[in-house]
Amino acid sequence: MKCEALETEIDGLLENDLAIAQKENNERVVGHVLLSHGSVGSARYLQRRSELMRTPFRAKLWFKFPIVHYRYIEQLVIFPGESGPELEGLIDSI
Repeated sequence: MKCEALETEIDGLLENDLAIAQKENNERVVGHVLLSHGSVGSARYLQRRSELMRTPFRAKLWFKFPIVHYRYIEQLVIFPGESGPELEGLIDSI
């Protein structure tokens, strides 16, 4: 619950910063805010992916077969079901 509140607050702060930078027409600040947004998104993706990879079966598959390193194959083989689209959504949010 706390984590979701923090994520919502972070998203709100980034949106406000972006709006202010665009209002001031400061391209440099807009670039920094967008980089921060990408950083936050990639951190969320990596955190969720590492949580899902904790099972020995998934980790062994990933290390033993290099073909599953490709994004779509990985989602079909290692992360089927709900976790695949969830990770896809996190990637798309970056």
